[in-house]
Amino acid sequence: MQIELVFIALFIGALSGFFSMGGGVLLVPILLYFGFDIKEAIRFSIYQMLITSTFGTFLNNKYSKMNFRHIFPIALGAIVGGLLAGFITYIFPIYLLELIFLCSLLVSLYATLRNARVSEVYYEINSVSKSKLFIISAMISSVSVSTGIGGGLLLSAVLINFLKVYPKESSSVALFFIIFASLAAVLSNIYINTLISYDAIIFGFVALGGVFLGIRIKNTFSDKKYKLSYLFVYIPSLLYMSYELFFKS
Repeated sequence: MQIELVFIALFIGALSGFFSMGGGVLLVPILLYFGFDIKEAIRFSIYQMLITSTFGTFLNNKYSKMNFRHIFPIALGAIVGGLLAGFITYIFPIYLLELIFLCSLLVSLYATLRNARVSEVYYEINSVSKSKLFIISAMISSVSVSTGIGGGLLLSAVLINFLKVYPKESSSVALFFIIFASLAAVLSNIYINTLISYDAIIFGFVALGGVFLGIRIKNTFSDKKYKLSYLFVYIPSLLYMSYELFFKS
């Protein structure tokens, strides 16, 4: 693995630990900058998401109070969407994948920065229709993961703002969602390409070194600074992907 990829992996791992997300929001644009085509960048992203999100979930210990029966529809939807995402990545042309990526960034940024009203009443996730959870999960997974974005932040925002699920429960569910969605996408990618991307696997395990650092830094931030820090992830990605899509010859 090239030395540049080692530093990128550690940086993306730190972001994954800090934001409790897959890291594809920045990884895909960075790899494009270093000369990767978007389909190869997406492949690296889904492998990295699977490894770091699984490890980050255990490291954050957010799984201990989660009843799997309650999130089974979301896990199933993530798997169905993730399998479909692999075919979307394979079939769709490069410019369309870049456009979907850009739109996903905009929607995720809006959903992340939107403030829920303090006076709102929240409910446990088991009070939400299982079919509704499945459909939402499958839709978000198929669109987001097909462009290398985990979709966990968007799912969490939908659960909180529209389905009124408790924020902390939504955050825990989102981490599991990324694991199942990225696992299905990796299996779909292996089936379509009939090979395993060992470079992407190595990249994902190198990124684990950054997860520790990201979680430690996260604990030093106030809630306000933590939310504002999302801008430093999304804005550079939005600017570069806009350049890549509309201005790069």
